[in-house]
Amino acid sequence: MELMKVVFHINEIDKWKTVLANTNNFIKDIGKENVKVEIVANGAAVLIFATSDQNKKNIEIDEISRLSTIGVKINLCKNSLIGFDINDTTLPEYTEVVPSAITKLVKLQMEGYAYIKP
Repeated sequence: MELMKVVFHINEIDKWKTVLANTNNFIKDIGKENVKVEIVANGAAVLIFATSDQNKKNIEIDEISRLSTIGVKINLCKNSLIGFDINDTTLPEYTEVVPSAITKLVKLQMEGYAYIKP
């Protein structure tokens, strides 16, 4: 089977549960050895990584962390982090800060990634 590439775009904090479910369902259906998956978060979605009120977000954070261990790349928009005053030194090691989410999305699509926005 040819490697399938997909990027999930999230810009709303309340969509994390959906994005994570979509990601898991895709990997389960295709098989983790047959996929390359990236998540690109910008806008209010980056607030999941804000340090305040972390207890409400632990389930999603745990699942994001688990997905990263099986190869899902987690990209966070630097512009959004700045806009929400989130210091990138407080972010989990499995995240990658990209200068611009939009640029990252365009580059991935140019590389053949399917674009999904739940």
